Amino acid sequence: MKLYPQNLFRDRTYQTNQEFPGTDALEVVSHGCRLFGYTMFPGGDVCEKHPCVIVLHGFPGHCTNHDLDQALRRMGCVVVNPFYRGAWGSEGNYTFSGLIEDIDVIASWVQSPEIAEKYHIDTDNVFLAGHSMGGLTCINVLRHTPWLRGGVCIAPYDMPWFFENGQEDKFKALLLEGSCLKQESPTSLFENAKTCYKKLAFSQAFDDLKDRNLYFVGGKKDFLAPPADMIRPLWDKLANHATAASQKYDLLDSDHSFSDSRITMCTMVGKWIASQVKGAEYVNL
Repeated sequence: MKLYPQNLFRDRTYQTNQEFPGTDALEVVSHGCRLFGYTMFPGGDVCEKHPCVIVLHGFPGHCTNHDLDQALRRMGCVVVNPFYRGAWGSEGNYTFSGLIEDIDVIASWVQSPEIAEKYHIDTDNVFLAGHSMGGLTCINVLRHTPWLRGGVCIAPYDMPWFFENGQEDKFKALLLEGSCLKQESPTSLFENAKTCYKKLAFSQAFDDLKDRNLYFVGGKKDFLAPPADMIRPLWDKLANHATAASQKYDLLDSDHSFSDSRITMCTMVGKWIASQVKGAEYVNL
């Protein structure tokens, strides 16, 4: 299994006897609804296996991570980018509880023999990488999927923090950005958050994550998901726990979307994932 970390932001060269990279449409059924998105595959030596990264978008997903997807593909990863129910054309209604359900389905799909063979996925090296609300999804899926190799939380958004700290009205105001999502009713998202926030809270995740491979990236200028509130409480517990797992936290001088440091952020994420891939051969070209 070959990885090319130096190609995160440099085009790879393919030989005539190698498979060419490409992108397939994604269509996976979750709870009776079709989830859409795309799967990128890196090409390379015929039948060579690849690590896989499932990249999770935030709420509602205006800040895309296509640059991260492409960088990880150039490095040698299969990249799966799904859209949750009710988001960006996927069927059904968007709910916070549904985020975890949908990615559970995607993770199982990636692990299935048919898909693993089609895309040459090494199922021992499957990662999650989530931005903002995708970070919340990443944390909560990792809590019950021990076979996943690890997770990257990029400016993770701890939605339950608002309920735990008496700021429900502030959270409700933020939901207005989700008008592009398909919802059951104008108040359905808030009501769904009220019913599920306790089980999704970062404050409840330590015991499940204390020995998992985790990488947190925060932004000092992030006022939407301040890392002092949404990363540090969990990180401090992890940092004070002795573990053989790889756990790291980096803080960039940037905002919630890393608007001025996309290449830096993507490079950091790619190199951390590369460092966690079991059986990787690092190729320098």
